[in-house]
Amino acid sequence: MKKLKSRTKLITILIMIISLIGCKDNIFLAKMLRKPKLYKVEHYQQNIKDNKYTLVKADTQKLFGETGETTKAKAKTYPGFKPAKAFSQVKIKADGSTVIKIYYDRKEISLTLKPAGGKINGSTANKVLKARYGTKISATAPTKTGYIFAGWKPALPKKYTVEANDKSYTALWAELKVSGISLNKSELVLNVEQTETLKATVQPANETNKSLTWTSSNKAITTVDAKGKVTAKKVGVATITVTTKDGNKKASCKVTVKPIAVTAVKLSETTKSLKEGESFTLVATVLPANATEKGVIWASTDTAVATVDKNGKVTAKENAEGKTATITVTTTDGNKKVSCTVTILVKPVAFVEIKPPEGAMVTSNIGDTAGGGYNWKGVFVANRSVKLSPYKLGEKEVTYNQWREVYNWAIKHGYKFADPQNIMAGSHETPGINSETKELKAATNNGKHPVTCVSWQDCIVWCNAYTEKTKGADQCVYRSGKENSKIIRKASEATVANLSINQMKENMKLKGYRLPTEAEWEYAARWQKDNTNNNAVNYGTGENPIWLTKLNALSGASGDYNDTTASQKVAWYEDSDGSDNNKTHEVGKKKANESGLYDMSGNVREWCFDRIGSWDEDPTENDSEYTVDGVVKDPMGVSAGSDRAYRGGSWYDFAEICSVGYRDYSSPDDRGYYLGFRLAYRP
Repeated sequence: MKKLKSRTKLITILIMIISLIGCKDNIFLAKMLRKPKLYKVEHYQQNIKDNKYTLVKADTQKLFGETGETTKAKAKTYPGFKPAKAFSQVKIKADGSTVIKIYYDRKEISLTLKPAGGKINGSTANKVLKARYGTKISATAPTKTGYIFAGWKPALPKKYTVEANDKSYTALWAELKVSGISLNKSELVLNVEQTETLKATVQPANETNKSLTWTSSNKAITTVDAKGKVTAKKVGVATITVTTKDGNKKASCKVTVKPIAVTAVKLSETTKSLKEGESFTLVATVLPANATEKGVIWASTDTAVATVDKNGKVTAKENAEGKTATITVTTTDGNKKVSCTVTILVKPVAFVEIKPPEGAMVTSNIGDTAGGGYNWKGVFVANRSVKLSPYKLGEKEVTYNQWREVYNWAIKHGYKFADPQNIMAGSHETPGINSETKELKAATNNGKHPVTCVSWQDCIVWCNAYTEKTKGADQCVYRSGKENSKIIRKASEATVANLSINQMKENMKLKGYRLPTEAEWEYAARWQKDNTNNNAVNYGTGENPIWLTKLNALSGASGDYNDTTASQKVAWYEDSDGSDNNKTHEVGKKKANESGLYDMSGNVREWCFDRIGSWDEDPTENDSEYTVDGVVKDPMGVSAGSDRAYRGGSWYDFAEICSVGYRDYSSPDDRGYYLGFRLAYRP
């Protein structure tokens, strides 16, 4: 305002002067009398963060000019800035609102880093960093072999604010020396032949001369290579030392070498089945293969079943069939164990082929009997013409071991027996049922004795099970239902109604196991190749004699039942061998008959398939059912009654009951410790 008042006074004076000189031109005066107009010039600097511009208030200029005149704004000079773009002058407005804005960008500044013989990011070239004035940057420290980076000249902070002008910085270096060395382990435990690599750390970390020398205090115990790989040679203690070539700094590790411990042992087999007397060798493999101590110890849980020697040879013992023993091998180092279960195989039922004559067997005089009535005369009675088909008969009576093996399979395949818990091994041992598996337990002593306390019905089911197990279900003989389609698998189904004569005629053509008929049993028990002992009756004719043992003799005996010497050679019966005979015996221990069959007389009575109606029943009563052209073909008993025949006598009976002519019978669900069976089948 003061300037304005002064200007007004000046104009007044000028007017007075012009009046005095008489100036006619008022143009100059008009100009002088015009009122000046204010306008502003503002300066804006670029921000660092957001690139926007901020007004520099302190530098705002206020200038004057006449309305309509062009402004006369000028850019300023700021360190580190440059005008962003050209600005335009404008006409001054009369209202005083004229503003000129000038913008300034930050300059891009160059910082040159000189490695001075070193490297920056792997390069020996100068590194040029570019950044805008006022920003913060970091410079990468250079490296140089054998030296430590000591800083920049001039000093350059780690976080540097870029100044207004380009600058150069030169790296400073200090010579580097090894100050120490360390190992990743001060103690190490290895097994023989084991290896491990030690790691050495040289200080300072950026020392480049890291040449090292590795040594062992005892190469017989441990060795070490140029890379620090330690190898254990034998049990003992040694020291591994690493030494720097620059500065002779050292570090060491104590190495203890232990034996290679056993981790496991394996057997060549974990289960094995053997026949009695058979041997095989188990191979034990101790792991790892390079274990220091490979000794093993062999043991058997039951040496009465199987033994094992120091070399792993396993031998199945006699009289051990059906039993198991566990063979265990144990390492002497580490007590590692593994086992093999050895099962002694049950001998399968052996059969003898029976070839009846092609023609019929008949006689008019059956000879002497041990008693009166039909039950002493067998089934080949006088004038009965009988013809049998070829068949096979069990060489021996079915043993408990054989029964148990099939039974334990059968119960897992839908078979059900009437009274399994009372099945006996011979006459004086009842092994019983395993409460968990429901299987029959192994016999302790009498596994090779005939199985006893088996009903006729259970025998029927067992025969089918044995057939299905070994030959297939399609060969099972005992069937029921329409077209014989249903295999009898339950003792309760073994009834007269389900096993009619007509059904059985057809089923007998199958090759499954079954009970022998009375005729089959008797023919095999009585057959002799000649009459050398004058103990046979001829059932043949002319030049084709058929010699059958006399009815009052035991099977295979050279004399009748009164001949104790002859009878005791072939049969176990009451008092035959003193007190030792009051029980069953292992099958096959007496002399076989001429058919090659054992115990056809004595030991146990043997179930046959045939039905019997009464005690003194004539075996020919139902012959019309089987007669073809006057010959009775493969008879199977009478049509009335539900009882079933058994033959042969037992340990429980006197000699005459064991004679080949004696017939007896019982209910099909009956059982006793003197009652067993043997198998037959059609070849």
